[in-house]
Amino acid sequence: MAQKPADLMVTLSQKWGYGEEYNRAAERVIFDARQGKFGAFTLEEPGDLDGHAE
Repeated sequence: MAQKPADLMVTLSQKWGYGEEYNRAAERVIFDARQGKFGAFTLEEPGDLDGHAE
């Protein structure tokens, strides 16, 4: 089962050694995404891509 976004941020923050500095972990997620470290991805939902969003 996938983690909730807040739980994922706590996990990443601890893994990267930031402790309870969640803003620092969030900045790293954004930086890594901009650098392409997560590979290609999109923020659109499937319905958004075909023009039939609900």
